[in-house]
Amino acid sequence: MTEVNRRDFVAATAGSVALVVMGCLCGSAEPKEDTQTTVDIGKPADYPTGALSDKFAASHKLLVASLGGKIYAMTAVCTHRKGTIGLKDGRFRCPRHGSVFSTDGQVVKGPAKVPLVRLGIALDGKGNLIVDKSKTFKEDKWGDPASYYTVQTR
Repeated sequence: MTEVNRRDFVAATAGSVALVVMGCLCGSAEPKEDTQTTVDIGKPADYPTGALSDKFAASHKLLVASLGGKIYAMTAVCTHRKGTIGLKDGRFRCPRHGSVFSTDGQVVKGPAKVPLVRLGIALDGKGNLIVDKSKTFKEDKWGDPASYYTVQTR
């Protein structure tokens, strides 16, 4: 058996503790959750009638649709098991379990049973659309004017 002097023991222990701490700090890095409550999604002209966008799905968990003279922002979080929804073949789809949502957020194909939640949207002083994720609208509140932006025609 080899004897270890006190100095070597303390140095080895300190080194081991430092490695464990670094592993805890660096090794557990999970994707940061988006905590931003408002998101500038651009000008209304960026969303002509019929436009669908998942541009902000990964970064801010939101989808955008322009339908019938209105622009909607919806959560990109699936109502089934919280997967991130994206745009595929002209529909909003969840890759986790295959739920499909229509362009206005209704469930087209399950297993999801509940439509997407719409988010507050308004025009700011610079003419940009601002989505307020702290304002949510379930299907029974989709008629609330704060849940969509009406496109101005000239």
